[in-house]
Amino acid sequence: MTTHVYFDLDGTLTDPFEGITQCILYALDTLSDLPDIIIDKNR
Repeated sequence: MTTHVYFDLDGTLTDPFEGITQCILYALDTLSDLPDIIIDKNR
């Protein structure tokens, strides 16, 4: 049985923008009292 692992380091197979953005916003919300940030998803 052969197992393959694919690394998408430059974002060509998936778009990691939403996941990374949500992680950053969660960290900022949890660790600080900064005002809410509005993300323009129409980049």
